[in-house]
Amino acid sequence: MFVVTGSSGISGKAGSKPRVHVRAQDWGNFPGTDYWFDPTNVDIITASAPGLLSAQGWVGNGTLDIVASSQGNFLATTVPTTLAGLRFNAAGETLRSPLRFGSVDAYRWIRDQMGWAPTKLVAEFYGQFTAAAANEPGSGFGFVKGALTTATNGVAVIASDGTNFRGKTSATDFTGAMTGAAVDTAAHLWRIQVGPSVVTFYMDNVAIGTSMALPTGCFPCAFAGGAATANFNVLGPAHVYYD
Repeated sequence: MFVVTGSSGISGKAGSKPRVHVRAQDWGNFPGTDYWFDPTNVDIITASAPGLLSAQGWVGNGTLDIVASSQGNFLATTVPTTLAGLRFNAAGETLRSPLRFGSVDAYRWIRDQMGWAPTKLVAEFYGQFTAAAANEPGSGFGFVKGALTTATNGVAVIASDGTNFRGKTSATDFTGAMTGAAVDTAAHLWRIQVGPSVVTFYMDNVAIGTSMALPTGCFPCAFAGGAATANFNVLGPAHVYYD
C-alpha cells in the first residue's frame, strides 16, 4: 500500500528526509509525501473493486482506456514517440484524484509524522497532447479544485491555447507564453511546482513562461487529466510529492 523511505538512509526526493510513498488506489485513504500514478494496466479503470480507482475516491467521466507505449531501447532516458498512459480522446473524458493535496492536514501530518515541514507541492508527469489546435484551458493536466473541463477550476494546469502550451491558475486563464514551446503532438516530461508563493511550470526540465501568483482558497486540490472539447491527450506515469 505504502512504503516509508529515508529514515533508514534511503534517499527520497527531499534527500534523506523520511518519506511515505502511496500508490494510486490509496491516494484517498493514506497520507503520504509521495503519490504515484502508473497507468499501464487497464484494470484500474475497468476491473471490479477494490482495484478500481473509482472505488477509491477517483472521479472519471467518459469511456477511458489505456494506450500502449511505442517500444524503444533498454532503460532509455528519452520519452517514447507514443506515450503509454490513460487516453482522453473524446470530449468530456476526464479523471480526477481525490481532493488530497495542499491542505493544512497534509502540512501537519508531514510535519508531525515525518519531522520536516513541506513548502512545495510538485506534480511531475509524462503527458502527450494528441490534438492541441484549439484554445482550451479546460483540456490538459494539473491540479484542480473541481472538474478540469471547467476552466476556472484549474489551480495549476498545463493546457494549449491553440498556438502555445501554457500554464494557468484558477485566478486567470493563460498567462505567460511558453517561449519556443509551440504546440506539438510529442510526448513531454511536465512539471508543476506549487509554492511557497508562486506556481512555476516546466516542460522537459525547462521553466516555461513566468511564475504566477499562487491562488488562494483552492486547497485541498486534486490531480487530474482530461479533454474538454477538441484538445485530446494522454496522461502517463505521474509523481505528486511534497518537498
